[in-house]
Amino acid sequence: MKMKKIFDIINDIDINDLIIPVTSQQGIQIVTISEEFRRTVKRILEIESFKKHEKILKDAFFNDNFVTYKYDSKIQKASSILNQIALSSRMYAENFGELYPKSDEHTISIKLPTPSSFDDLSKVYKSLDTAISQVIFHDEIVGSKIEIKNFDNGSFWTDISLGCMVAVHVVGSVVWASGFINNQKIKLKLHEQEVERIQLSNDHLKIVKDAHKKLIKQYIEMEAKAIQDKHFTSNDSEHLERIKNSIKEFSTLIEKGTEVHPALEVAKEIKTEYPDFKKLSFIQSKIPQIENKAKDQTEDQEETPSFTFV
Repeated sequence: MKMKKIFDIINDIDINDLIIPVTSQQGIQIVTISEEFRRTVKRILEIESFKKHEKILKDAFFNDNFVTYKYDSKIQKASSILNQIALSSRMYAENFGELYPKSDEHTISIKLPTPSSFDDLSKVYKSLDTAISQVIFHDEIVGSKIEIKNFDNGSFWTDISLGCMVAVHVVGSVVWASGFINNQKIKLKLHEQEVERIQLSNDHLKIVKDAHKKLIKQYIEMEAKAIQDKHFTSNDSEHLERIKNSIKEFSTLIEKGTEVHPALEVAKEIKTEYPDFKKLSFIQSKIPQIENKAKDQTEDQEETPSFTFV
């Protein structure tokens, strides 16, 4: 898990809420649980290294709606675990500033596919540089740059500064389009496999594959034109080709497991430009004509293994 994400979770809570005060009532030791305590426990359990304690903590505090619990052996064990988590969290918080440089709203965070060699890592960085530079180095984007700010060695996350908000915005639009293109490739590939499964002729399979290539090409063209119209005033064909190439590069990177996220510091309206990679398979085109066409295509494929390109 990315160190920055761990810190953001810890920074979002009050660590003191993890410490449960024990009181005495008529000679019986009890603990009182608040909703804020439950929220804090749920939040801290999002950290991978703490998830191993999830069952014990949820069994102790989340199986009912009680507010007061007898301080029995189960609660004592859970309290002891929370004390350890609180101690670890404080250590994270105290040392994070030295381990991880502060990012800003011009930064994007990229999760790289796990490389098998240094050569693999080098190729991914080269592909990222190509995908990003083709769209942000433009006369209308003042102050754009590509600068590696941090590399999280344990999880292959890297932070890259793009220099300005316009660049962050444009890259978000391209990544969204690339995620949609990648999804369409997967759906069309499944259709091709279905055609092969029912053993239609090779000629028919070739027709299907050729039609799919044309459709993807058409989608990329439409997505690129929409990005150009949204973010740029110029409409030159060379720049349009650069946007199309960027979409293709990012689509390939996403297929390999790459994720691209805006910095947590960025404004909400910019965050919505980037897809939610936890729900990537549900991403839809932001262009109504494309989305309607994609839905029609899916319905056609569910009805018949044949394919008609329009």
